[in-house]
Amino acid sequence: MGVDQRWAARRGIGLLASTGVLLLGAVGGEALATPSGPLGPAPKAVTVVGLGDSVTAAAHCGCTGFIQDYADLLAHATRATVHSVNLGANGQTSGGLLAAVQPGQPDVDPISTASIVVITIGANDFVDEQPAIQSGHCGGRDNLGCTTATLSTVSRNVTAVIGRVRALRSGAAITIKVTGYWNVFEDGAVARRDYSAAFRGDSDVLTRRLNDTLRTASATTHAHYVDLYGPFKSDGDADDTALLAADGDHPNAAGHRAIARALAGAS
Repeated sequence: MGVDQRWAARRGIGLLASTGVLLLGAVGGEALATPSGPLGPAPKAVTVVGLGDSVTAAAHCGCTGFIQDYADLLAHATRATVHSVNLGANGQTSGGLLAAVQPGQPDVDPISTASIVVITIGANDFVDEQPAIQSGHCGGRDNLGCTTATLSTVSRNVTAVIGRVRALRSGAAITIKVTGYWNVFEDGAVARRDYSAAFRGDSDVLTRRLNDTLRTASATTHAHYVDLYGPFKSDGDADDTALLAADGDHPNAAGHRAIARALAGAS
């Protein structure tokens, strides 16, 4: 999603003004209290680090993005000071992210002190396969044969990224959340305008397979998988146009808030 490979970093502290949010996540392996019950002593400061592609970087949104929104929800629910560090990069792939979290790279320092790391990655890995899928020449019985090797690559890379994040924490407690996608390509009204029904169907199947891959990688590494397909598209029959930016590819401000709520509800 996007082609600019530059890394963007943002930091912020925020409190959510609204009330009634229920948070069932975890910070550093410890359960978070919710506003509906006793809060007890205020916890120590928390740092949320976002890793991933242009979705994480809040491209085409004109908003602070879901990493800051999620930090705000945590701050409101826990009374903690919550810092957010957004290391999302436009055009980032799973291989690029793995290279970026190796020792000596400039952005590993925030990870080494993170309480929570959120990873959104994998959609850009399929950019090269999109023309073959559109033309019906991807192969296999379902026109998605050319994506099989890429799915395996994403699985290996995401598993390795999670391992590197844990290694950077040197054994300290950390919560890692890996999100899925609503679509690896454009969606909503833009997709209906620009793509055939056949391609939209193939894109949906590929997205579900990528999400299954990310879910499995999360389970095997004891990370938390966070579904975004449901919040955007329900069982697949909901129109997510209202949650997407004008390009049909990236979330708008409402979409980013929806992602933050999904993260807050995932334990």
